[in-house]
Amino acid sequence: MRRSTAFTLVELLVALAITVVLVLLLASVVAATLGAWTQGRNRLDTSSNARQILGRLSDELKGATANSAVGGSQIQFVENAALGGVPSPTPGTAENVFFVAPYRNLGAGDLCTIAYSLDTGTHELKRAFRSSDQVWTDPAADRYQVAGYTYTSTDWHVIATGVLQFEVECFSQNDLDSDLTPANTWDSESTDTFMAGKAPRRIVLRLQMLDDRAATQLAGMAIGSAPYNLIMQRSAQQFTADVSLPLP
Repeated sequence: MRRSTAFTLVELLVALAITVVLVLLLASVVAATLGAWTQGRNRLDTSSNARQILGRLSDELKGATANSAVGGSQIQFVENAALGGVPSPTPGTAENVFFVAPYRNLGAGDLCTIAYSLDTGTHELKRAFRSSDQVWTDPAADRYQVAGYTYTSTDWHVIATGVLQFEVECFSQNDLDSDLTPANTWDSESTDTFMAGKAPRRIVLRLQMLDDRAATQLAGMAIGSAPYNLIMQRSAQQFTADVSLPLP
């Protein structure tokens, strides 16, 4: 009698089980690889965006100026002032800055007013810009001062999303000479002799950012919750830039 060469039911079940295990293992390896690749790509995109933002900010701040009186109009540099159209600043984490700098534009002259602020409600870094011809139509008494502007939401334009923190550290010459920690605010119209009529000598910018995917996941989560902290630990990145301004 000829012996059958077919597989038994038990052998088929064992082979099927082994195949399923191998497929599941392969799928988990592929998923982990794709997850790591996606996370790495997102981190690179975030890093590139942050460097572009900090580069733009640095270029503009290098031209910032301040003066106690020029032609009857003061030119002001101020950090963490009350600006309309955005939430109030929080020193150290959600700051803003207003300054005057030469900036090529279509208007006559080149002195423009520029402001940056972090909207903590939307995690958006916003910029408000008034060209030199727009500034020139403002009343001369406060043409280059933050008090001369009542910003509304339409004045602000989003330049970055997924920004969790924005800090602007302004150092006076005395801070640098004496190795002091700078104050949380700067106002060139203050009575502080190291600030009055001056722009900072050094500015350190700090951004904490997430990629768009992580920012979407955070939406609606309670701050400080376990899932929130896990995403922050995995995805949040810190970026800094150091800006030196010329002597007045």
